[in-house]
Amino acid sequence: EAIVNTLTKILLAFFGIMVIFFGFGVIWVAVCYLVSITIANIISFVILYRKTIKPRFSLDIRFIRDTLLASVPIVLIALFTGIGDKVSTILLGNISGNYGVGLFGSVYKLYEAFFFLSGSIMVVFLPLFSQYYPQQMDNFKRLYRIVFKITISIALPVSGGIIMLSSQIIVLFFGQEYLPAARVLRFLFIAFIFVCMNSSLYYILISIGKQRLVLVGSAITFLINITLCLLLFPSYGY
Repeated sequence: EAIVNTLTKILLAFFGIMVIFFGFGVIWVAVCYLVSITIANIISFVILYRKTIKPRFSLDIRFIRDTLLASVPIVLIALFTGIGDKVSTILLGNISGNYGVGLFGSVYKLYEAFFFLSGSIMVVFLPLFSQYYPQQMDNFKRLYRIVFKITISIALPVSGGIIMLSSQIIVLFFGQEYLPAARVLRFLFIAFIFVCMNSSLYYILISIGKQRLVLVGSAITFLINITLCLLLFPSYGY
């Protein structure tokens, strides 16, 4: 899955560069996204078909019902996580204007790229966590320690480097006029360290069937995030 996700990002970047280079309109950016996702889905299906199982198309109402019920917490987690960032951006635009949204949005894309790397690392180990729990708890704990060390060994140097070079990075990627966003970038990558630690726990809890606990945490985080946005944006802006 990590390979397919990485390939999707590469395809999207490639097609996006082609769209910009040849001067096509915004609609073609959406087309690029659709094409990239379609290719990734085809590759995933081929891998599934050849390496694991050959899907048999049939209608099993009980299985569909049980699967949908079990997936509801994960869907809600994804909604809270995804909508939280978008709502924050909308509130920032309404309170601070387009200038603040532009500065914040530009650096947030860099943050998202590194967060994707952290998530990809955890996805690789998810099958092992599910396999070890609960019969092989010693292996489960050992694997968690290994994953935690890997995550921290990536998060600390990445965050430290970006925090120290934030101004140079902003000028390199966005130009001198975006230099005020360097402060935002520093705060985001201080948070990145804790987000990496949290994401490892997030994926592990889901892999052992504790998605309801993650859902409660996601809902609380969403409410705190919106509350802080409403309290802090009027005084401090982006």
